Amino acid sequence: MAGLERKTVYSHLDPLLAYGIVEKSRTVGNSTMYQINTDNEATKALRKFDHELMQILAAKEDAGELDKDGTPIVAES
Repeated sequence: MAGLERKTVYSHLDPLLAYGIVEKSRTVGNSTMYQINTDNEATKALRKFDHELMQILAAKEDAGELDKDGTPIVAES
């Protein structure tokens, strides 16, 4: 679960399953295993968004436009 608490994962699992973003893959003992459905259009859109966001953040980092926590610095108007 990649450092996420079980409660957090299970609170979001039903919608992810309903949208087809996550699918059951197998059962090990009494535990159901899940995987990302890479064929799902919503999953593809989320991956594209993540990739584009990382490109924007990398450019801001190169330009010195992120604070010490990696958050974009908002220019005052």
